[in-house]
Amino acid sequence: MNTADKMSDVVILGAGLIGLTQALTLAAHDLRIIVVDRADPADLLDPRQDARVSAINSASWKMFEAIGLTDELAPHGCPINQIIINDGLKPGRLDFTPDESDGPLGNMLENGLLRRVLFAAAQADRRIELIMSSQVNSVERTEYGVSLVLDSGDTIRAPLLIAADGRGSAMREQAGIVMAKWQYDHSAIICTVAHEQPH
Repeated sequence: MNTADKMSDVVILGAGLIGLTQALTLAAHDLRIIVVDRADPADLLDPRQDARVSAINSASWKMFEAIGLTDELAPHGCPINQIIINDGLKPGRLDFTPDESDGPLGNMLENGLLRRVLFAAAQADRRIELIMSSQVNSVERTEYGVSLVLDSGDTIRAPLLIAADGRGSAMREQAGIVMAKWQYDHSAIICTVAHEQPH
């Protein structure tokens, strides 16, 4: 098996929403990025794998605008024009209503759509290399960067490694970054609702 030694400005582990967004924002500053993910692209882009939606706040929406994604995303989103928070039948509530000049508080978008748009943009960017269906066998950290060996035998070297490989991040644990965890002891029913009428 032939192996390669690749150099990059940044290596990102994880081609999810966070990893791909980070790759595109760094590439916009003319950095060379390698994204590694163990998922098969067909599974990653299958909308049945993630039926959730995300609330993209106005600051994040402006970032998507800066990297040229909002024209494609906007027709499929639902603007957040008001947020009303209350606690069941308890008295009082908290309202967030922006001034008309400020625009919406954000946009609701399906995760599947976000992932497809981000992935296509990353594929089209010459500064980003996507290495899919691949896992990291070992990582060596030095004072000046990291060296990763993939299961293919390829080695990737970069000054910076970003772990965007999910809530169960093995890389985060290896780096000794501690996460606080707790249990709410609540249950939820989650479903997708189609409205006959607009909001």
